Amino acid sequence: MVIKSAVCSLPYKKEQSSVSLEDLFGQVLLSGFLTPIDRLRIRAVLLNESISEEHHAIINRLLYGVRRGFIKLVV
Repeated sequence: MVIKSAVCSLPYKKEQSSVSLEDLFGQVLLSGFLTPIDRLRIRAVLLNESISEEHHAIINRLLYGVRRGFIKLVV
């Protein structure tokens, strides 16, 4: 299920681009929404040559939440 919305539940600032994956995970779980900016950050982590087990587990948990409907995709 994809939700089209121009309004994000959390304010995003330009300086938030350095948000850690752990912080991103917390923000997404609290808001229940995965924004395009969040997806770009996750993609950047995945394209990194070495990904830690912890980051791999975080991404898997986010994907599980999307599949189960706990997390909605914002377009």
